Amino acid sequence: MADTRLGCVKFAVLVFIEIAALFCAALWNYAQASVSARPPPAASGWLGELPPSALGASLASNHTAARLSAIHSAPRGEALPIAGLAAPWLRTPPAPGAILIDRHLHKNGGSTMRQILLANERAGVCQYWGYWQTPAGWNGVMAELRRSLLDAERPPDKLPWLCIEAHASATTANFMPVVVPFVVELRARLAALAVPTRVLLVTRVREPLSYYLSFYKWKVAGIQREQRGGHEYGSSFLEWAPHNLQAWSLLNGGIDTIAGPLGSLARPRARAFGAREMRALSSKLAHFDIVAPLEYFDEHLLMIADAIGLPLISHSAVAPPHMGLKKGERLSDALVCPNMTRCRERVRAIAPWDAQLYSAARATFRSQLAAQPRSFHRRLRLFRASRAPAQQEGRVCCARQGKCHDKATGAWLAQPLP
Repeated sequence: MADTRLGCVKFAVLVFIEIAALFCAALWNYAQASVSARPPPAASGWLGELPPSALGASLASNHTAARLSAIHSAPRGEALPIAGLAAPWLRTPPAPGAILIDRHLHKNGGSTMRQILLANERAGVCQYWGYWQTPAGWNGVMAELRRSLLDAERPPDKLPWLCIEAHASATTANFMPVVVPFVVELRARLAALAVPTRVLLVTRVREPLSYYLSFYKWKVAGIQREQRGGHEYGSSFLEWAPHNLQAWSLLNGGIDTIAGPLGSLARPRARAFGAREMRALSSKLAHFDIVAPLEYFDEHLLMIADAIGLPLISHSAVAPPHMGLKKGERLSDALVCPNMTRCRERVRAIAPWDAQLYSAARATFRSQLAAQPRSFHRRLRLFRASRAPAQQEGRVCCARQGKCHDKATGAWLAQPLP
């Protein structure tokens, strides 16, 4: 009797979560339509006080107006004065203006990339915006870029230097259909006006089995342990794995909608991911400057540095904690997948488009790498020699909260990253 009652309670909770998710999705769509219908917010540019608008709320999170007014732009035609940041693997000084947009798909080096972007912000190279983004925030940023760069009669005197972490959350479903076409338009306009501002669009992909195992250990295994089976997550890696995890999420955003606790809402769509969806994804990725396999992380960083002069790219790999486990506990591939042959066959069967995505990205990136001069590879060896050991991820700045979250303790901190 008790088991039946417990099962009913679990079912009721799941039904409530599904209904709440549908309500939130409808509310988000309404908010997106409302924001799109509004006129572009007024803004005072890249320096000075930011207005109380979507742009100001998004960009000013974790920062004060005084900081924004001091360090994030340079007069047109002048390089940013960055003293003491030279390194033997660098060849390009920071450009007068740059907009680096890193599409962060979970478990593809995004946490490490965030630390690099934040380090460059602290050094006064760029203005960081990222982690939690909404359609309203993107609309505000695009409206300001349009006002200052696309619709202006002459190029601005002060150019933007932005480091954007475009986190692939459920609120960024408009990234591929809206933001990427805007980037294409922005690039063309900047070239026509001869504005020395490079817009660099970057992302990373991962070998499918490695990706599935990494995501499972990070997000799913702990929840399965807490639920003790009987949950839509299943009770093992083989029971959980959804279809085409990377390809679907890169195209649509919101990986939790197929891999997380609300996965039943969108998993049928992920299962139906086919040639049409792959063509749509490929057409958008064609506008990315770099789509790097994760194993070429250092190479893609040096390419970014060469393209826009991003000076601080030294890093130690960040290893986010595995959720739902004891502090410091980490799972091995062998533990979650004792029969690796079965796991490999399972992923091959359910993720054919992930395999095609990875194969195409790897071939293209290796061609880009082969076209680099010998000096690039010499500098790459110097850069790798500077690498620090891997570290546990401790804090992450979340613009939604306006504070920093210490993942080790679960506490919200009043101060941003040191």
